[in-house]
Amino acid sequence: MANGQTGGQQGMKINVTPSPLTPPPTETALPPGEPESKKNRLLIYAGAVLIVLVIIGIVFLAMKPSSPGTSTTTIKTTGAYLSACGNVNAPGTYALSSDIKTGTTNNACLNVTASGVSISCGGKSITGSGPYVGVPPYSYGIKVSGVQNVTISDCVIGNFSFGVYTVNVNGFTFDNNTMSYDYMANLYMSATQHSQVVQNNFYHAGGPLGSVYIAPGSGNNTFINNTVRYNTYAGIAVNATGNRFLDNRLNASNYEFSCTGVSGFPTSGSAVNNACQVNNGCGFLSCSQTNIPVNLSTVHLATDFASCGVIDRPGNYHMTGGINANNYINAPFAELALYNSSCVTITADNVDLNCANNTVSNGYIGIFVHGNTNVTLSNCRTSDTGIGLLLSRTIATVENAKFVNSSVSGVEVASSYGDLLKNVRATNGLYGFWLQNASSDTFDSYFALNNTFGVYVSNSLGNIFDGGTALSNTRVDVFAANDSSGSSANLMGTSSCGNTNAKWATCSHFITNFNYNPVTSCTTITKPGNYTLLQGLAYASSGCINIQSNNVKFNCLAGKTIQTPNPVASGPAIQIQERSNVTVDNCGISGFRIGLLASNSSNIKISNITGSAAWYVMFLNNIKGATIVNNTVGYASNVTVYLNNVSRSTIINNNVSNGANTNVGIFVNNSARNMIENNSGFSNGVGMQFAGLSANNTVLNNNFYLSSTADYNCTPQDSAVNFESGRINQGASKLGCNWAAIIDVKQGQTLQCASLTSSLYSLSGDAVYPYGTTCFVGATKHSTIDCQGHTIVATNGGTFAYFQNTSAPVLENCYLIGFTTPVVVRGADAQILNNTIYVNSTALNSNYSAINVYQSVNPVVQGNKVITPYTGIRLNGMQFGRLANNNVSTPGIAYWITNTTSTKILNNTNSKDTATGMLLVNSTTNSFQYNNFPGGVGIACLGSSQVIGSGNGDLGSNACSYDSKCAWMTSSPSCAPH
Repeated sequence: MANGQTGGQQGMKINVTPSPLTPPPTETALPPGEPESKKNRLLIYAGAVLIVLVIIGIVFLAMKPSSPGTSTTTIKTTGAYLSACGNVNAPGTYALSSDIKTGTTNNACLNVTASGVSISCGGKSITGSGPYVGVPPYSYGIKVSGVQNVTISDCVIGNFSFGVYTVNVNGFTFDNNTMSYDYMANLYMSATQHSQVVQNNFYHAGGPLGSVYIAPGSGNNTFINNTVRYNTYAGIAVNATGNRFLDNRLNASNYEFSCTGVSGFPTSGSAVNNACQVNNGCGFLSCSQTNIPVNLSTVHLATDFASCGVIDRPGNYHMTGGINANNYINAPFAELALYNSSCVTITADNVDLNCANNTVSNGYIGIFVHGNTNVTLSNCRTSDTGIGLLLSRTIATVENAKFVNSSVSGVEVASSYGDLLKNVRATNGLYGFWLQNASSDTFDSYFALNNTFGVYVSNSLGNIFDGGTALSNTRVDVFAANDSSGSSANLMGTSSCGNTNAKWATCSHFITNFNYNPVTSCTTITKPGNYTLLQGLAYASSGCINIQSNNVKFNCLAGKTIQTPNPVASGPAIQIQERSNVTVDNCGISGFRIGLLASNSSNIKISNITGSAAWYVMFLNNIKGATIVNNTVGYASNVTVYLNNVSRSTIINNNVSNGANTNVGIFVNNSARNMIENNSGFSNGVGMQFAGLSANNTVLNNNFYLSSTADYNCTPQDSAVNFESGRINQGASKLGCNWAAIIDVKQGQTLQCASLTSSLYSLSGDAVYPYGTTCFVGATKHSTIDCQGHTIVATNGGTFAYFQNTSAPVLENCYLIGFTTPVVVRGADAQILNNTIYVNSTALNSNYSAINVYQSVNPVVQGNKVITPYTGIRLNGMQFGRLANNNVSTPGIAYWITNTTSTKILNNTNSKDTATGMLLVNSTTNSFQYNNFPGGVGIACLGSSQVIGSGNGDLGSNACSYDSKCAWMTSSPSCAPH
């Protein structure tokens, strides 16, 4: 890439001279009408300049050039052509007379210090020389400072630290410019107000500020119809409030939009109809793929506050009003959970927060206390959150608090020691109080009411529950995981509760058999049973669910998702190794390199999985008897569903879509005897691929389309007809994979047959023959049917080609599947050449074979491959013909030759499981050479074919497993009669 870029990542130092600046070749097209408008503007500029040339001629003669070593020229006119760098310190209209190139690395090429300036480049360029580092000194293509009403249009600018830099500017117009390869930012706006940035192209900014950077103090600006692409960090980075974004197009940057702190609040800006992919912290807009919540850690709360933010200094704090987190954080709930987004976060020690009975509502976490000691919370309330209060690695005191309507937990205590919660109420949530890795915490006069789980304790010992109430919780009032259920694990004191499975609890009813094991965090499963994930895991670790037991059913309640915010987490999210009888159902997976890994296992069922992964969504290795059904997965860079050495498994009704251009939807490698049916996918590199030795699979009714390489792709060893029921699959393209007809439903799929009335029928694509009768009937002399390697599937048997009493017909290059009697020749000198025929119909006629030739003179049957459960090639009454280079796979008779004379039989072979390679019945004066007949009986002769005087000739180099009564076989020892 130009300017020292490698793989889209611009280096910090560039030691090469930048090439002359040109817009990216694929991005130069202007919107409709633009070339004419630019032409009109240039005509106006040219006319204006001609009128004033005489007036300003004296001024031009009076201008003095810069002294040696100075890179700028002071321009003092009210209208001029610009042909070099300089200071623009007088109002007026300026146009570039030529491209400008500069080697300056520490100042501006054009420095605008006057108001009322208009600079139009007319499509000409201003090109710098860097520097390409993030430290001063900086260079600027155009710098505008301390002025108002400045317009820059029709310029091509690049290779500076900052392409265009504005500071303390009011009324700035920037339109129809193309900017690229500026390191710090293409356009940087600081304290710039009431401006219009319209219809510009911004590309390849290398620095962390992004392509367009809106600095603090820049408000009331409008950005319309701009294209922003291919930037290393952000497309548009917003660090100011009060700006508008309309109809902009952004993609192929790390973040398309990125906002900092309060600039990302939902009320901090407005946006309509912008096309983008990833939004980092801009709550006033949404992108199509990922929307990351605003980073509230950059919003520092004062001692009196009523907004979301962070308390990061010791002191006494007061909440002065209720807080609706939706006013400060705007992202889908799944994104809030993924990034552990909280409204009020306390990260300092020695903090006393009195909420004064005000409520934090909405958002994922209402109040988050993380890694602190000596923190006191009093009179706090939350409602309609994911987690009301989260205490993580803290020593805290919580008093007189209420947490209601929490979709996950009212109060969560994780990895904490010595907390005190007194008079705390948690109601109407999934969990009232949830303890994870917590010890020596005290819950005094607590209330857990109307939750699914009142108190949930996992891996937590030595906690005290005293004087509280846990009643009317729908699933269980006090639940303890196996590691926390022992009689001495925790103390219950005088608490009142209904039912429990914990031996230490004082509840009135003890549950002896819980019908499933609830899972609330990443865990290793070591015992058989039913396990249910009760909440999404937003910060899941590698190997989050590790199943190390047979006979396990793992279900994610209502499609709960296992996620990681790190897209290159090593993964997998779920792993199964050396196990049997394991079911994983109804789970979402997001963000891992590998979503689900199963290896060296049997009887695995994976169903109803949704989501994506960076490399592989599902990776199955050395699996027997798997069921992969009803999964909807995609967005993988390598393979969505990878089947490696998988056998006797069922892969049905899965959708695998939206992979990278190098992605394969379903990859079948070294896998055999699987049912692969009714799967679908779009926008992959390859829809379905077969490699290695993948044979005897049933591949039926799959539908792949819009693949960038091919909808179906097979390596050469997997391209022939070696599948049990490779029938009809929908798609538009295939490479190899001749075992099945790939049908483009838009083009029609039924083969149109007729009597042959012309000399050539050439097939242009795969097709289906559903009628069960005879397709092509040969009547015209010298007719040729050339399938050009395409596949025709007969769904109801029948005959593909019937040549009778005609001269020199040809059938070549066809893949025929499912016909009962695919080829019949009667009384014709036909040529049957280079076809592959798979007779998998159940309606077999024992009197017919795949290729049948009767009472014909000079026919040729050569280079054909036949797979059939009965007879491969049958010749009856043939004279002066040729049978050569054919290969037949059958458990019956490969070649059945009756009443045939004067025929050359050369270089034919059959499969090892064949009962009889060649059967000769009353056939004489034929010649045999280079044939190979393995199996039960290599060659067998009956009737007049047996005797030496039959005239049959063994010309040598024939190989047979066993010879029966062919006395004339004397030159080929393995075929000598027994």
